[in-house]
Amino acid sequence: GRRWHPARDVGRLVDAAYHSGAWACANMSNKHLTKLLYSGLGIRTPPWRFCGTDYGQLGKKLVAKPHDGGGKRGLNIATPAHDDEGLLYENLIPGTLELSVCVIGHSSVITLTPNVRRRDVKRIGILEASDTRLPRRTEKLCMNAAATIHETLGAFGVTKTDFVIDPNGDAWALETDAHPGLGRARAAATQAARAGFTYREFIHLILKEYVGK
Repeated sequence: GRRWHPARDVGRLVDAAYHSGAWACANMSNKHLTKLLYSGLGIRTPPWRFCGTDYGQLGKKLVAKPHDGGGKRGLNIATPAHDDEGLLYENLIPGTLELSVCVIGHSSVITLTPNVRRRDVKRIGILEASDTRLPRRTEKLCMNAAATIHETLGAFGVTKTDFVIDPNGDAWALETDAHPGLGRARAAATQAARAGFTYREFIHLILKEYVGK
């Protein structure tokens, strides 16, 4: 009998519904597997080192990150790479902008217009909101790549793929989150708002394939 409250209950509703399958979630929560997927799909991703094996040509500056899980915590600049089984090392792309693309749905996929954030390569992982407008070509490339990743994984609900833009304007895929935050101020909701969806409509987009409406 308790009244439904979106900010409090939406996460429970989505978690209770069928989300992405075990293989998809395992892939997205393991950065090494995700980067192998990017490579297999022909999506540019920074060369990396994992468990003593190099995947591509490594540079002098590397970003060390936990290979399992999402988020920006635990990132630091490391050189040279150490064979720590808990860490993945990837080339530091010297771009000052990151772009994130959220994709919603399963049988009918909606790709939202990206968010752009500014980063300081000296404080890797610290991002700030930016009103920088990237060329439409770059946005479209990232949107297509994010949709391809989502569909290849057979994902449900929402996924969010992050890209870094290098000084030449090229996009490099960094990671894909299986279940990004759904709060009104988070990336998925703000991207949906820019696409013209109210918050209620955004939540309905996520749930409609589960409830059949």
